Amino acid sequence: MIKFYEEEIVFQFSKELEKGIFDVDSPKSEQEPELQGIKVRLANNPIVYNLQKLLELADKDLTPELQLQFQTSDVYLITHAIGLIRTSGKANVVELQYNAEIVNVDNAKTIDLFPKTRFVDRLKIETGLSGTVKAAGNFSAEIPEDLKNSLSGTNLTLGGDMELELSTNTKFVGKVKYSVQLPIIQSSGVASNNCTWILKPDENPLLGDQILVQTVTVPKGTDELIYSIKGLVKVRKGWLHKTEQKETTTHKIHVKLI
Repeated sequence: MIKFYEEEIVFQFSKELEKGIFDVDSPKSEQEPELQGIKVRLANNPIVYNLQKLLELADKDLTPELQLQFQTSDVYLITHAIGLIRTSGKANVVELQYNAEIVNVDNAKTIDLFPKTRFVDRLKIETGLSGTVKAAGNFSAEIPEDLKNSLSGTNLTLGGDMELELSTNTKFVGKVKYSVQLPIIQSSGVASNNCTWILKPDENPLLGDQILVQTVTVPKGTDELIYSIKGLVKVRKGWLHKTEQKETTTHKIHVKLI
């Protein structure tokens, strides 16, 4: 179960008040501060899946390449999450950023990230909020026929409305299913020890929880990852107001590997 750090961020905008006709000694208008509150939630207990165990659960024979990889390293799917709740005012969230950096394992490396911008674009056009996790941990928007015919019916939660249905096909871990509309997303961090997502609203506002999945490889036998995580929120009251931004507190979270 995902748990969260919660922190309220307050933005202060100027509110123009019109003066009445009898206020002869006062200026026509004056500025009064107007507070806009956003509660930010950062997951502090990510869901973790060992990729090799997922493949074994689906009763698959490992390819020679994967057998060689698993001799020296372990691969994990790590579910991150960031969420927003509006607590006061009506300011629009125009951008949400999430960053997570592994600080205790020098050789930890991000293999892939879900979702990513090109992935989301293809989801909307071709597959309707579903995709695949390949056997090596990479994400793809393509749903080949041989995968459709090999789905096992066994579903694992990745958090929120995201699920992974395991496949018996040796080329794939399974099919990712996501039941809500995804925002516009940019992601980066492949081949490094960190991951970053930048989310912008599409048809829906950036409120509620956003589920983000990192595939990471670590040296064999690593039993814990320590992440430094933080968020950044950009809001705007209206088109005539400038965008304001604030960062959350940076937190350290300990992720036990299984």
